[in-house]
Amino acid sequence: YSLAEIQQLIDEVSRFLSVTLGIANAHTVEFYTHDLWKRFMAVSPEEVLSAVISDRDQQREPKLNETENSRIMFGFCIDSKQLVDIHKLLLAAKAHSLSGLGVCMSRDELLKDLRGNTSQSAETGAELEADEFMNSKKSHEVQCMSE
Repeated sequence: YSLAEIQQLIDEVSRFLSVTLGIANAHTVEFYTHDLWKRFMAVSPEEVLSAVISDRDQQREPKLNETENSRIMFGFCIDSKQLVDIHKLLLAAKAHSLSGLGVCMSRDELLKDLRGNTSQSAETGAELEADEFMNSKKSHEVQCMSE
C-alpha cells in the first residue's frame, strides 16, 4: 500500500467508528439495566438475531424508501443515531474489518492455514493456546449479570 492508500483506509475506518462506536462500547448488561436498546436500536432484538444468523449476503427487500435511505450511514439513521438497518451494519463491519480492508488474513484463511500445518505442529509438539479466557469487558458483563 502507498501512504495515500493507507491514509484513505484509516479515514474510512475512522468514519465507520465515529458512527458505530457508541453501540460497540456499550456493555451487554447495560442494554438491560440502563435501557440502552431504546437509545441505540430502532429494530427489535428478534430482527437483530435473525439478521446475524441469516446469510449476510442474501438479497432482501429494502424496508426504507430512497429519501429515508439516504439518511442512513452504516445502518444507522443520521438524525436519531439509532440502528435501523442491521444488514447494512453487518456489511459495513465486514468491509471495515482488518481482513475486509486487506490488511490481514481472515479468520477462515487463518484456520485453513493452521489446519494445513497440523502435521508440522504434531511433529514439533507445538500447540496454540489462548492468553486469556475472557476479555475484561466480557468478564465485567458476566459478573454484572450474575448479580
